[in-house]
Amino acid sequence: MPIQIGERLAQVPQVKAVARHGPDELQRRNHDDLRIDVNSFSAVTGGFRFLQGRGLESPDDVLVDDIYAAPQAARGPDTGAVNHPSVSGHCRHGQGARIFSR
Repeated sequence: MPIQIGERLAQVPQVKAVARHGPDELQRRNHDDLRIDVNSFSAVTGGFRFLQGRGLESPDDVLVDDIYAAPQAARGPDTGAVNHPSVSGHCRHGQGARIFSR
């Protein structure tokens, strides 16, 4: 959603949180990978439900969900898995994408 709409929605009393983003944030790199702003994503969703590993601490980190991780054998923390330099962990599916990055 554009920043202007997010700002207006944030003023609605019933709205708990809004995932605001600019043109370089909260966008998909491909159909499976979602770039997020961790703070606004956590405010809206309640945060990731980790199964193993840790969150997105460095710009090169990615999280993969359990559905993507199973056939890829990409259990975090790992390096080189799923064609990415740093799979930092994996989380439960159903949070918007199969792969998350910053």
